[in-house]
Amino acid sequence: MAKEIDELVEKYWGQVEVESAGYEQAYVNPPISYDPATLVLVVPRGMLQEFSQKRGKKQGLPDPVEFWKETKLLDRLRRFDKTPHGSGISYYLKEVLDYLEGEVDAEYQELNNSDLVRLTISEPIET
Repeated sequence: MAKEIDELVEKYWGQVEVESAGYEQAYVNPPISYDPATLVLVVPRGMLQEFSQKRGKKQGLPDPVEFWKETKLLDRLRRFDKTPHGSGISYYLKEVLDYLEGEVDAEYQELNNSDLVRLTISEPIET
């Protein structure tokens, strides 16, 4: 299965975009004393659908945390320059990835372009 997932990532890698990487203020009660590390990717819907099919799920998007971990996107982002040109994201990307090595929270957001999905991965908030 790991080889199939690696091949899937390789197939779609050129279409995966880093939208942002940094630290976002968390609006929680009680307030926390840090801003969790957050990475936002734009991922092809086809990649998510094929991943789901390989996992035996007929419809819908895969669990975002499972997708993040099983595709090993973190490792690939470390090895390849995947930052928008002319942005300060590359400065934060490596640091943010350090915070996203372990447990993470993740969610999808639909975009106006139905071929793409926004995937937000963030450091869990400890209260």
